[in-house]
Amino acid sequence: MNDKPTTQPPRFGISGSYTISTPAQPATSAPLDVDAAFKSAEQLVQQQKFGEAFELCRKILDADPKHVRTLHMLGFLELTRGRLDHALDALKQCESLGNANPLMFMHLGIALSTQGDIDQALPRFTKAVAGAPKLAPARFNLGLTLSKAGRDAEAEQELSTTVELDPQHADAWSELATVRMKMSYEPEDLLVTLENALAVNPDHLGAINQKAVILNSQDRVEDAIALMERALKIAPDRPELLVNYGDFLLDRDATKSVESYRKAYTTDPAFPDAQAKLAEALERINKVNEARTEARAVLTEHPNSFLARLTLARCDQREKNFDAARQQLDDLLTDDLNAASYASVQKTRAIILDRQGEYAEAFQASQAANARLLENKPLTDKGQSYVYDPIKVSLADFTSERVAAWPMDIPSQYPDPVFFVGFPRSGTTLMEQILRAHPRFVAHGENEWVRKTMEALPSVRGADLDKLSNAEIENLRSIYWRQAYERHGNQFDEKILVDKMPLNITHLGFIRRIFPRAKVLVAIRDPRDCVLSGYMQNFHRVHAMDQFLTLETAAEFYASVMGLWLHHRDVLGMDVFEFRYEDLVASPKLMLEAALEFLGQDWDATVLQHEKIVAASSATIATPSMRDVSDPIYTRAANRWPKYQDQLAPIVPQIQKFITAFGYGND
Repeated sequence: MNDKPTTQPPRFGISGSYTISTPAQPATSAPLDVDAAFKSAEQLVQQQKFGEAFELCRKILDADPKHVRTLHMLGFLELTRGRLDHALDALKQCESLGNANPLMFMHLGIALSTQGDIDQALPRFTKAVAGAPKLAPARFNLGLTLSKAGRDAEAEQELSTTVELDPQHADAWSELATVRMKMSYEPEDLLVTLENALAVNPDHLGAINQKAVILNSQDRVEDAIALMERALKIAPDRPELLVNYGDFLLDRDATKSVESYRKAYTTDPAFPDAQAKLAEALERINKVNEARTEARAVLTEHPNSFLARLTLARCDQREKNFDAARQQLDDLLTDDLNAASYASVQKTRAIILDRQGEYAEAFQASQAANARLLENKPLTDKGQSYVYDPIKVSLADFTSERVAAWPMDIPSQYPDPVFFVGFPRSGTTLMEQILRAHPRFVAHGENEWVRKTMEALPSVRGADLDKLSNAEIENLRSIYWRQAYERHGNQFDEKILVDKMPLNITHLGFIRRIFPRAKVLVAIRDPRDCVLSGYMQNFHRVHAMDQFLTLETAAEFYASVMGLWLHHRDVLGMDVFEFRYEDLVASPKLMLEAALEFLGQDWDATVLQHEKIVAASSATIATPSMRDVSDPIYTRAANRWPKYQDQLAPIVPQIQKFITAFGYGND
């Protein structure tokens, strides 16, 4: 996304190609001095007095219809006025008269590209660059057009050259990030490119928007929301910003998300997917009838809207009309779907096929989705290192001897949260929603607070944590709680924060140092079901969740994370309540009584009616469990793996140790 339309003068202005040598000529009845008049027109362009320059150009061409420099200037001026047909007439005439000015070729290319004629625009931009290799605007527009033509590698080269020629070209940095995103550059590299754009122009909306999208894709949702709020202060009615803001809010504040989508649609009813996004959000927050209404309205105008049709299928899924949902999804499976859309359809099909008892077909649907996602963006060594290196460091750094030297009693004005962790797909969302129904707990979804608190330190290696003073620990606690208050306001009076973030299980060494007396809930589920469920879910493409795209990497991920948990359980000396998902769904009252006793709270029967709290709330649930936890507690997801025993057989040896360690036997 760019701050200005492609036809704005600052992007391709001709000021560098003309010189001012004489003032404007006074009106006279004598024959027009064409050369002098042209120089006057140049001066007017330099002063951005485009209307006066335009009138003077018309007079010059009345006197000399083939004055090529004036035809070029007229074409440029028509371009600034958005009159593409007139601009093309003048510039093509100029070209036919033999004008080989690189700027003329660039302006003609821009007019053609803006009109949608990419094939004709490209050779003009190529001529512009050939004639003036160091003309940064020409290379920039060539790069833009190559990107539109799907020639991303060439576009990347031209845009890279543009920023080498002109490091202050914020638009070029932003577009370079766009192309590199299409080329599947690592998010960290894309962020560096965008920071270069923002260093030039901190209010560059394109760069802010892209950075927010990337941060959201990395599960840094709160950072993405903050960036989008900054962008909307600059341009409060831009539909693309409103839609992205709605996307980021969906898992945090569903009411605001719906408002943002609705505003985008109201502002620009033609903006792609604004109303369809609204329908999707309404389904996510259990407003199924409203979601159907909006989705059907979209289909009235756009019968092939993918998102509206997918939302209707999910509405049918919500209402357990599985045959209807399956038919909708089957109809959506076309060859032209991109990887993300294909995966959305197949993973939704997998859920329905599983519910209908067609387990082999359900697995095949998940397998096809994962294969397509990997084909689009394979796992990389850098991404794997990002996941596994910190686990290896924690295993080495956090020893019984080191932790024993850390004090348990650290004076603090800040209370201890309850840290709720576990391997993904272990039932953490269900337990969180149950605890949320209890009047003494604040529990509202996943967050980034521990990670951001860790980022306040140059290193979280064990030896560096050893050196922290009590004052430094208090400062870290203040950083953590500042984020909690920003998210939840003053809800903590007489209440306890439950910080549910499953993969914080890998950060328990840091948590032990900063909150040594915090209670820790650990969700356990049969390792085979964890791996299977993760494999069949449609996660955001982040390094950690990408491990679920093959059974082998999912099993390796499980073994690494839960191997670290077994290590932490032995050496950290934290106050831990470990519970099994299967026990929770089989005997909820018994398990919840034990959990509440551990947390020092009295029994409250509302915890057995958590689904009513979910249904009455506008908050969404930021996990794939969002639709399931709006139902009463059920047991169908427990001991699910035997239905997929043949498919899981190759990876069971990788996780056998944990099947035994957590008491699931060999069955």
